[in-house]
Amino acid sequence: MAAQQPKKVIALAKHLEASLKEMKAEMPTKNPKYQPRPGAYHLEQTKKLAEKNNRIFKQRLNK
Repeated sequence: MAAQQPKKVIALAKHLEASLKEMKAEMPTKNPKYQPRPGAYHLEQTKKLAEKNNRIFKQRLNK
């Protein structure tokens, strides 16, 4: 959509920003004390789980 309708993207971004400001939404901030555990992130396992969940979702839609 962004490539096809750049003006629409800008308008939606402005609308989102205004809405968040109006509701005084708190945006997440980076935790400077965060220390990731070594080996905690497994890209291949995450991909396999996502693919499995995608298959299950599609099966449920077809029922």
